[in-house]
Amino acid sequence: MPCPVSTLRALSNILDILHTAHLFRQDPITASMVSEQMVEGLIVCSRELLKGHAGAMWADA
Repeated sequence: MPCPVSTLRALSNILDILHTAHLFRQDPITASMVSEQMVEGLIVCSRELLKGHAGAMWADA
């Protein structure tokens, strides 16, 4: 069962935000703009988005 396009778009957006957070951390002025809690929340969200699809994919294999 392939991932729906909406799930892939959501994951793409999450990865974009995480990449921006990573870049912000390298600059002392913007380092505090994205908290550790925000980053952790985005990681958990992306895992949850994939959890059902990954389980179905491995079950079909």
